[in-house]
Parts: sequence; structure tokens; C-alpha cells
Amino acid sequence: MVMRSRNKHYIAGMAEIIRLATELKCPSFNLCSSKLRFLDGPHDFLRELKIMVHNTSRKFSISSLYVGGGEEEMGILRSLESLLNRNVQGTLIVDGNRQNRSTGANHQLELLSEKCSNFRLSKYVNKASRIFTNLSANCKIPEIFGVQHMKYYVFDDRILLTG
Repeated sequence: MVMRSRNKHYIAGMAEIIRLATELKCPSFNLCSSKLRFLDGPHDFLRELKIMVHNTSRKFSISSLYVGGGEEEMGILRSLESLLNRNVQGTLIVDGNRQNRSTGANHQLELLSEKCSNFRLSKYVNKASRIFTNLSANCKIPEIFGVQHMKYYVFDDRILLTG
């Protein structure tokens, strides 16, 4: 964990959060600080993601709010499809309401899901937002009730966490 503030109240608060998480047996994992690397922004993130995709040989698992339909994102989707064609196992979970607003990528993900038996696409939908199923796909109202916003990218034994 990187602490950017020397404020004693901040440090005490973080210590209390860690104590409570341990007491409640919240899911966690240990990290070796010498193996951590911090990225400086979206360009570093996309570069690292492309490297991880390129070096993957067995499996990938991605959880993201959505997959955008821009040029960079579609390029990454094409690279993931290439992995799937080489029998790499793949899993992707996105927020169902938010992903439906990203039409280009949404269509591509649905095609991959149908075409590749080694790929599992899951779209999380909060139960409370299901009452709005008749609204247009571009409607943002269902997102008020909560979104799936975990952001992790696992390629073989390498993990990229964002947030």
C-alpha cells in the first residue's frame, strides 16, 4: 500500500480499516512491494494491457465496468479474439446496463461469446435496476441503482488492478 500522506489521522484511519478487514475476514491477498509497479495514466494502462494480452498463453480473466467501442478498445478485443482462437481460456464480466450503451464493443463481445466455447461473457445486472428493462439501451437510469465496477485484468499469472 502506498501512503502519500504523512497525516497521522490518515495513517490511523488506514490502520483501523486494515484491522477491521482482518477481523471480518474480508477477502484479501498479500503483495510484495518490490513486485508492484504503478502506472502513470491511461496511456501506460493501455500499453501494459496490450503487453499482457500479447504474452498470454493459458488464460485471461477481465472484470471491467464496460468495454469501450473506440479504436484502442476494439484493437484489444481483436487481440483477445486471437487468444481465444489459440484455445486460451477467457472470462469477461462487465456491468450489463453500462455495456449495453457501448454498441460497437457490445456487438463484438456477443459475437465472441457465441463463436468461442472457451470464452465466457457475463453481464452483471443489479436486481433493483431490472424494473427498467423496457427502457432504451442508451438510458442511464438503471445505473443509478448500482453498477459492477470491479476493475481487474488477469493474464496467466500477471495481475493488473485499476481504480
